[in-house]
Amino acid sequence: MFMQQTNWISDNSGNILVDKTIHFEKLEIEFNQVLEKLGKNTTLPHVKKSKRENYRKYYDEESIVTVQN
Repeated sequence: MFMQQTNWISDNSGNILVDKTIHFEKLEIEFNQVLEKLGKNTTLPHVKKSKRENYRKYYDEESIVTVQN
């Protein structure tokens, strides 16, 4: 089901309920900026960390050709 991202941070009247949003792509940097602004000193835990190796290891010659095309 498609839902606009603003629905996650607003009430039923459309009022935004948060002061700041951060980008997942810059999660650690922007999270630390928020902590600094709040005067907090903590770390962001990395849970459910993947145990995968470098992605190149999972490709054989056929897969490489398929992805390149």
